[in-house]
Amino acid sequence: MKKIIIYILTALMMFTLLGCSKGEQWSITVDGYESLDKITTDEEVVDYAGNKSTVTYENLPSAGMQYVILNVTIKDVDSEEEFLPMNIQLTDGTNTYDRLEDNFLDIHGRPQLRTYPIQFGEANGYLAFEVPADVDVTTLSVLYKTEKVNIEKVLR
Repeated sequence: MKKIIIYILTALMMFTLLGCSKGEQWSITVDGYESLDKITTDEEVVDYAGNKSTVTYENLPSAGMQYVILNVTIKDVDSEEEFLPMNIQLTDGTNTYDRLEDNFLDIHGRPQLRTYPIQFGEANGYLAFEVPADVDVTTLSVLYKTEKVNIEKVLR
């Protein structure tokens, strides 16, 4: 009888330990991407007198570079650790490219993925990167720490 109780208690402790331990898992899904040599948006504005005019917003990458704009969804699968969106990078296997300060995306109708830590749940938005103009964007991968999401999966 004593052995049965010990087995049951041991099994319960193992179950509790396994049930409570969470992996550091986040799901990163690339919902789409764009490769652009500039981003231009026209907005119609009305002044106090009711006159309409067009305002053009334009953002250009650095010389010799192109923008790669990703639409991503980040989901907490089973994690106790926060997700830091500014740590997302692109890589071509040799070089890595950091996320830009991409608050300019909102002006162009692409809501920016927040820059502050994601504690739980889900977040969706756009990220901007600059990569050399001669890089084939279909060869790029998204990196977050040691997890990779291959951008080729979103090509259709």
